[in-house]
Amino acid sequence: APYVDVICVNSYYSWYHDYGHLEVIPLQLATQFENWYRTYQKPIIQSEYGAGAIPGFHQDPPVMFSEEYQKALLQQYHMVLDEKRKNYVVGELI
Repeated sequence: APYVDVICVNSYYSWYHDYGHLEVIPLQLATQFENWYRTYQKPIIQSEYGAGAIPGFHQDPPVMFSEEYQKALLQQYHMVLDEKRKNYVVGELI
């Protein structure tokens, strides 16, 4: 990270760990961004994130692999990404 112009991070909160717990995404993602930025003072790109879904699988409340879970997970990420974009997040790739 000290040798690059932009820091790219991959995150799969509530997917590969803490699965099913969408409520942890905002804190974990914001903390990750803040730690990278505090350490290196460089722009950040969220280079990977998301959740898989089985097309046509619906569940309420959302469960993993449902389209509703995928949508809810992305909404949690977008909430943080939109806020951090005001400061140092310069891009994202689902």
